[in-house]
Amino acid sequence: MNDATRVTRRRFLRLVATGTGAAALAACAAPAQTPPPTTAPAAPAPTTAPA
Repeated sequence: MNDATRVTRRRFLRLVATGTGAAALAACAAPAQTPPPTTAPAAPAPTTAPA
């Protein structure tokens, strides 16, 4: 393992703290609002066949 890919303890702790903070913010966010249910359009009046 060379120095370019090495993760120091300080870097690891910073990443963990950032991830924990992001997870806490996501958990505390307001839930997404769902749109109100829509009603089905009224059916057109049935037509009669010519006699």
